[in-house]
Amino acid sequence: MVGPGRAEPGRREAGFTLIELVVVIAILGLVVVGLTQVLLSIFTTTTSVKTRVSGSDSAFLTSARFQDDVNASVTAGTVAAVARDTAGCGGVSSLLRLASTSDVTGKELVITSYDVVTTKLERRTCTGSTLPEALAASPHTVAVVTPLGPGANPVTIQCQATTGAALAPAPPAGDTQCRLVTMKVTTIGGYAFTLKGLRSAEAESTSSTRLRQCTLVVEDNANVYQNNPTRNYNDRDDYGGTDTGSRSYMEDRNRSGSSTQVKAYFRFDLSRPCYGRAQGEPAFLPANRTLTSAQMVLTFAAPSRSAAGGPTCPATHDLAVLSGDGTAADPAGRWDPNFLTWNTSPVNGTVAPTRTAPLLGINHRFGTTATMVDQRLDPLDVLPEVSTWYAGGVGHENNGWVLSNVANTCDKGDEFSNKFVARGNSAEAPRLVITWAG
Repeated sequence: MVGPGRAEPGRREAGFTLIELVVVIAILGLVVVGLTQVLLSIFTTTTSVKTRVSGSDSAFLTSARFQDDVNASVTAGTVAAVARDTAGCGGVSSLLRLASTSDVTGKELVITSYDVVTTKLERRTCTGSTLPEALAASPHTVAVVTPLGPGANPVTIQCQATTGAALAPAPPAGDTQCRLVTMKVTTIGGYAFTLKGLRSAEAESTSSTRLRQCTLVVEDNANVYQNNPTRNYNDRDDYGGTDTGSRSYMEDRNRSGSSTQVKAYFRFDLSRPCYGRAQGEPAFLPANRTLTSAQMVLTFAAPSRSAAGGPTCPATHDLAVLSGDGTAADPAGRWDPNFLTWNTSPVNGTVAPTRTAPLLGINHRFGTTATMVDQRLDPLDVLPEVSTWYAGGVGHENNGWVLSNVANTCDKGDEFSNKFVARGNSAEAPRLVITWAG
């Protein structure tokens, strides 16, 4: 008989020994540590995948919009088709601003801007009859990439004149070369992608049914007068008179021993629509072609006279190519027809910076006679400089030409200027005819 509290002989009490418990706890610890590492790895992978999928989705969604936006961009009056680092919709500073029109008449201006706001890349659109009106309007805003990666520049914009060309100079001078636009984006997970957009001017195909020729009409012209060195005349020829703007001529004049020279500045925009579309020319000058000729045609309106009603004067004219490489050290070739004066003009200007040598050393010289009135002159071969501008790159900014009078036979105190038809007379305005191969 076994008394109370006494174990029956030959039997153990139920349970685990201390050693067994220690072993089990140790094994469980190892298992828990392993499971924790596996779970952490799963969670980390899931987060990384989600971030990359989000970045891929952003790239997919942004790509189609970006390509369409760039493809549709056009120069709308004085509003550039592409502008970088400038005011965008809603007055927000934008990395890229694209202009287009809402219909074929171009009555409504449509602005699309890409802006970085905190950690998002936003696409904004706004409309108006003018650029200030459009930018002041309430924009439609869509976040196309979020969140962006850390750092000062998660989104960058680059431009080229053509595929394979050097990068365009810094804005605003280099914006005229923005035909192929590239956007590089980095998201918060380190996922990076690149988007490219090609303006329709570059996407235009050169089919066998179209001429391999593009005729451009002069885009800007302005006269400067030595005896009114601080006055802006824009494209008016009202020398010494009032700013009526009733006539539109380019003038040159050179009276020896006198401070009464007159010169004309003018340029063509290679990204503008071709003038001869109805005659079979393409909509725009295409990219990636080998230019075979570039001929400028001027119309001589009236020769200089020694006095009102006096005899007309034969003259020799010089057409110098303006340079401007888009760098801070040498912006002297640039000019704006709305602000150009004799003192601020390239080549002649007395206000620094000034340019003393033309691009590539190219000058064209031609003569006019006393009998020429409203006569179209023989074409001038300007292929070297036009090819340089077409290729683009730093040092090759298109600033056009300056027209000056080298000598004439009048040389009188009341001598009148020689006159060439300017952009205000569309039927006879200066023309640039470009042809290409391939």
